[in-house]
Amino acid sequence: FPLTHRSSPSAMTSLLAAFAENSATFLLEVFGGAGAMWGFSEFMGIRFGVNNNDWRISSTLVGMLCLLRWIALRMGRVSEKGEVLAALVLQVFGGVGAAWGMLEMVGLRTGYPDNCQQPQVLDGNTFTGIASAWGPGFSSCRNTYPESRVFCSFVGLWMVLRFAGYSPAGAGGRVEASMATFLLEVCGGAGALWGVAEVAGPGGHSLRLGWGDKHFGQPSFDFWRICCAVTFVLCWLRVLLRSRVAVVQKEVTKPCTASVPVPPEGRGPAADSEMTTQV
Repeated sequence: FPLTHRSSPSAMTSLLAAFAENSATFLLEVFGGAGAMWGFSEFMGIRFGVNNNDWRISSTLVGMLCLLRWIALRMGRVSEKGEVLAALVLQVFGGVGAAWGMLEMVGLRTGYPDNCQQPQVLDGNTFTGIASAWGPGFSSCRNTYPESRVFCSFVGLWMVLRFAGYSPAGAGGRVEASMATFLLEVCGGAGALWGVAEVAGPGGHSLRLGWGDKHFGQPSFDFWRICCAVTFVLCWLRVLLRSRVAVVQKEVTKPCTASVPVPPEGRGPAADSEMTTQV
């Protein structure tokens, strides 16, 4: 029994790997669809406080359609027109939504009112401050929505060009593809969870509260930042592992280029045969 023998992966290992991959695609393609609609609508300025619940319904419907697509793909059923629409939602809307959500997660996009440090009245109740939450920008009542929209507009233009099939060639194309993968599959995973957490539940009672809720939603933000940070790391590890596997497979399937020794002139099978006959 050779010492270098490696047993084949067990059925349990294969099952766990399939579960992990399906969980990742569910996050990116189902939650990602709902989160893309939720984030993109706010980026466009068509979703704001008074109509948030209406957009919760719209985002949930998009998520349900993405769920049907996710199931159909695993049954081997692919619709060409459906995939074009899915690419528009998951790549263009999703790319902008991922950037929009990440800016909020890391504290670069803030939406405090000008009087944020004064007592606020919400549904007949009064609250003050952010209840010991991290709250970046609270001390200056910072509102960076305009700057965030400018940044995400460039991201949107980039995603539209990719959707239309434009991408640089050579090394530049490989770098651009890596950046897009990081945005859509790493930031997109964290952004999908960030967005869906706010979609889930009516205004004021969603899993993740928003800027118009008590304490400007900041205690809730802190909890979901931790959840999304874990998701971000797991999604990044998935991308790195997939890249490593691709490199190994490329090395394994690389054709052999070893040179074959050429016999001296006058020698070879034919010459040896002739010499044998003469003897």
